[in-house]
Amino acid sequence: MDDRRSHNQNNEDGNSSNHEDDDSDDEHMDSNRAIAVVRPPGHHACEDKAMVAAKHALDTERANRVCILDWDIHHGNGTQDLTFDDPDIFYISLHRLGSNPSTTFYPGTGKPEEVGYGTASGANLNIGWTSCGMGNVEYAAAFSELVLPLLSAYKPDLILISCGFDAVKDDHIGDCNLTPDMYYSMTRSVIKTVGLSVPVVVALEGGYNLDIIPLCMEAVALAMLDEPLDYRKKKKLPLRSAKSVGASSDLFNSLPTELNEKKTNITNNKINNRNERKQTHRRKETRMSILSRLEDGRRELSHLWLHNATNDKQR
Repeated sequence: MDDRRSHNQNNEDGNSSNHEDDDSDDEHMDSNRAIAVVRPPGHHACEDKAMVAAKHALDTERANRVCILDWDIHHGNGTQDLTFDDPDIFYISLHRLGSNPSTTFYPGTGKPEEVGYGTASGANLNIGWTSCGMGNVEYAAAFSELVLPLLSAYKPDLILISCGFDAVKDDHIGDCNLTPDMYYSMTRSVIKTVGLSVPVVVALEGGYNLDIIPLCMEAVALAMLDEPLDYRKKKKLPLRSAKSVGASSDLFNSLPTELNEKKTNITNNKINNRNERKQTHRRKETRMSILSRLEDGRRELSHLWLHNATNDKQR
């Protein structure tokens, strides 16, 4: 960094923007948040990268307590298996258990009674939905009543988020109803609850709708940057959908004919499934009307928990 500054200072043009770039680089280097834009770490695998990162942080004494928060719609059986007996890693998973109580949803693990083993008993929390269609209201309630209070009590030194977007509405597999702004709210609530000094790392997981994934990823990135969700509006930037930048249509148009046919079948199935769900969604409309109040309450609760934790520490 020093060599580059010296080079900029001796630049014949004397362009001051180089110094500004260096200051900006230093500012970002000091950040304790990161997003890993990588192929899914694989929370079903026996060597899940999020788990390996947690173990490495503990082994190198960069953290004493790590929380892995997994909101991919599939249970992270690989992560759970490798942290089940470790009291220094708190694994929290929100996922589907089945389409109804009599069926299972891949991988079929993640039952509430799976709470950890030995000294790690209680360091494994499974919030498993027993039906499809879970949306903002249900996730807001889970965060308000379970996730945020437990994070506050556990006081982790590092947060690793297995960030799947397959619980979003219109995902081809997840069959749930989260919206991109809920991913923003969940991310912000975690940051506020654990405090700004605790490092937070987001690693991508699943997601099967190319039109929606970019919007969810943008929401999480804005939350990690402490930017408002309406960032584009405030900065007077064009409001774009994923489709407008060719996130899915260009990709599908470049595929072989047989895959284009598969795309058509997926689209038709999606339309049929949406029509079948409409009646169920209507019954939930009255519950959805309290979403904003629940989110406001959750935010207020997170601030109260932080305030109480600070007061307890001062006492």
